[in-house]
Amino acid sequence: MKERQNKDTPSLNIGFTKEREPGYKYSTLADRAKFAHDILEFYSKVHKDSVEVPNWNKLTEEERKMEIDLAEEVYHNHRTDVSDAPTVHRLWAFKYVSHGWTYGKKYDAKKKTHPNLVDYIDLVLEERKKVKIYIRALVLANEIFDNDWM
Repeated sequence: MKERQNKDTPSLNIGFTKEREPGYKYSTLADRAKFAHDILEFYSKVHKDSVEVPNWNKLTEEERKMEIDLAEEVYHNHRTDVSDAPTVHRLWAFKYVSHGWTYGKKYDAKKKTHPNLVDYIDLVLEERKKVKIYIRALVLANEIFDNDWM
């Protein structure tokens, strides 16, 4: 018997960046970055985080590019252990600040403000946990989509 999902329960809707042709290997950095982002979005909704992760399709083009660049840096610098969370957060924050973002009490893509533009140690526990989940999601994406590109 299929359980009926409560309309208030978030669903995990992991997708890919574009429609793919038959036989396409889902191994682009964009696919991997989106996969990790989708995992964070789901986690954020389930836990009703104070800083909700917006849907990938609602990110600006600039934000998507920064997410893809971050995924590339995490892999190419081998920042794939949760102990690397402070460094990964610093890389993420640097990308946002270098694109004109500043600290703000609320996330606002139009004003370019984000409450997580603080040192890792100053993040609330749930946000530090999300950095670690992001790292694990990227590692999982690599395992799912194969290891031949690292």
